Amino acid sequence: ASYPKAFERFIDFVADVVEGPFCIDGTTADVRMAGSRYVMETGLSKRVIYNSISPEIKEDELRALKDAGIKSAVLLLLNTRNPLLSGKFEVIDELLRKSSAAGVENVLIDTAIFDILDPGPVSKAIYLVKEKYGYPAGCGAHNAIDIWRKRTKLSPSVRFSGTILANLIPVIMGADFLLYGPIQNAAKIYPVVALANAYAAYTSWQEWGVKPAANHPFYNLNKIATIE
Repeated sequence: ASYPKAFERFIDFVADVVEGPFCIDGTTADVRMAGSRYVMETGLSKRVIYNSISPEIKEDELRALKDAGIKSAVLLLLNTRNPLLSGKFEVIDELLRKSSAAGVENVLIDTAIFDILDPGPVSKAIYLVKEKYGYPAGCGAHNAIDIWRKRTKLSPSVRFSGTILANLIPVIMGADFLLYGPIQNAAKIYPVVALANAYAAYTSWQEWGVKPAANHPFYNLNKIATIE
């Protein structure tokens, strides 16, 4: 949301139509803090995932997060001084400390898209974060295509295939979640991600005898085929 009143309307709508957890995000700290206060007042704190705690976050925003009783948050590994793969690991420990001080118990790590080609190293970072820290990790890979689109005009086919590929690479590297952009992208992204997970599950079953969970896409190829 870009201003507090809009935040309230968005939160009311999403909380009504979504049964599970949902993310809240705002363009400024003031907007995000207003969102934190609103979810506390409406009793939604336990359902909210705060998006996000970044290296630039200030103490007043952390206090608002703690006061709201929000227990889940995305940690954004955006290191503007060192945007390379190595830079992400320069900020993660401090973000974990800040999130803990704010009362956050459930952490998602966003390995932070910064440029057009970042889905490569950012996907590698997802693998490394999970290997070293054990936290769920993912990213907003669609941002890479948005950055590219702002720099040059993309043909419809390139924009479509680029969006698919940018979101697929993190999944192949083990992403636990994707921030895929506008809701209208869902029909493009869901089948690809589901099929990629089905491929991985079939491989694991053959190699290690690990059967997928009952609700896994592996068992739902017919449903995947009809997504529009």
